[in-house]
Amino acid sequence: PGLRLGWLISTDAERYERLRTAKFLTTIACSAADEFAATRLLHHRGEILATQGARLAHALAELEDWLAGQPLDWVRPDGGALCVVRLRAAEFSDAAVAAFHGGLGEFDVRVAPGSWFGEDDRVFRLGFGHLAPGDFRAALDRLGQALKAFGQA
Repeated sequence: PGLRLGWLISTDAERYERLRTAKFLTTIACSAADEFAATRLLHHRGEILATQGARLAHALAELEDWLAGQPLDWVRPDGGALCVVRLRAAEFSDAAVAAFHGGLGEFDVRVAPGSWFGEDDRVFRLGFGHLAPGDFRAALDRLGQALKAFGQA
């Protein structure tokens, strides 16, 4: 995460033009430093991907274990370091969803409500690839405390 580089191939001419126009409207040019870093990363991809893959697999397993006891549904990702979770309607009224998002700061936790991404506010994204293992566990514990504080029986 952080390097915003990539390539797109499309056989759909209309889609290609829409995406090309969007690219021109949102990016003047990729930074030379980002392109240099991406080139270096590509040269060492085997080593980097193995290390990061092991780290992400461990974090995903920890997240999956933690989720088993939470009032959340989730979509297990096929790849990457981000998943989508949903506050269960049976345990979170609409008011409780709003209170949950409004009160997360009390627990030193931040997640963006789904409406930021065109979803219902019951949905939020949960990243698992950024924090060190001990910090990740502590963040999950704080998120769990927030879920208990704002959920309803």
